[in-house]
Amino acid sequence: MKAEDVKAWSELVSAWVTTVALIVGGCFGLVEYAHKNRSEEIKATLDFLDRYDKPPYLGARQRVFELWHASDYMDGIRVEAARMKDDELAALLLKNVTDHKFEVDIDRLVEFYDALYACTCGRACEADAVIRLFHRQASDINANAFPYILEQRRKFNDPRIGVALHAIALAKSEKELAARCDKG
Repeated sequence: MKAEDVKAWSELVSAWVTTVALIVGGCFGLVEYAHKNRSEEIKATLDFLDRYDKPPYLGARQRVFELWHASDYMDGIRVEAARMKDDELAALLLKNVTDHKFEVDIDRLVEFYDALYACTCGRACEADAVIRLFHRQASDINANAFPYILEQRRKFNDPRIGVALHAIALAKSEKELAARCDKG
């Protein structure tokens, strides 16, 4: 082989090796970026968990869940619910919120879920972690306080009140929560 042929082959091989290296390097960079981005989303979600476990949200949760998880309260609700129409049950749940003066506590929890939902829909919080960490309590709050939330919507003429809590309570997966975010 002549020197010119070797030089031509080496330039061709060099160009291919460079191209393959750029492609592999680009793929590696994308994987690292995705991993770093997910780590940041999980960190943001855990920061919300930390906030949820501190005042004022911790106290609000403790007050409402102490009552809602008391067996005699739940037994009474079940007995009443079995005999009531939907609107009567909603009135009973609303009365329980106001009788126990839980309005401020529920307002705080709704505010927390608004922020968490905004974080999730903005892709700063990781949706799967939000479902795993907050879904169960959001479901409890939504089930017991929804009549109060509806009353607040009417009172303030704001249909957005409680939407975030409701979305997190009803979503059973990351995909369902993302779909709710996309709907707005």
